[in-house]
Amino acid sequence: MNGLARRLFASVFVSLMAAALLSLLPALGEKAGEGEGVPAFGPTKQKVLTEETLADFLSGQPEGLRVIHADLERGDLRLRLKRAGGPRESVYQGTLHMIRGALVHTSNVESVTLSVLGADQPLLTVYATRSDLAADPEMKRMKELTAKEYLRQMFRLKGPWGE
Repeated sequence: MNGLARRLFASVFVSLMAAALLSLLPALGEKAGEGEGVPAFGPTKQKVLTEETLADFLSGQPEGLRVIHADLERGDLRLRLKRAGGPRESVYQGTLHMIRGALVHTSNVESVTLSVLGADQPLLTVYATRSDLAADPEMKRMKELTAKEYLRQMFRLKGPWGE
């Protein structure tokens, strides 16, 4: 009886280990960039942004910018944000992060119009389209430049902070 229990335990243990190792195979097949990882759970493909998922998308955005208005219509994402303090560079980084999330990590957003407002006036408006990313579709070059330089090179900017 003792031998049967050992064999049963060994077979269950080996089965669990095999299942754990097989679950790692998809992650081993993909290359992760420097500083990037592979999600442990969930799909690694692009997401579809909808009116229902817009709040979830915006909740994962950086601090320092507060969403005043968001609208998604036929692939056009329009965001109005209010600056919540912090240095100007953090506003550029937050803006770039939101644009990357919309154009790189979703499959249905074709353009983003993002306006950052100060206390009483617009500070920066960025017009970004998926076709703007033809030279850098994954936006990997943003690691080589400051956020402000990358925004200026890749997209159309307006306002006092966009010049």
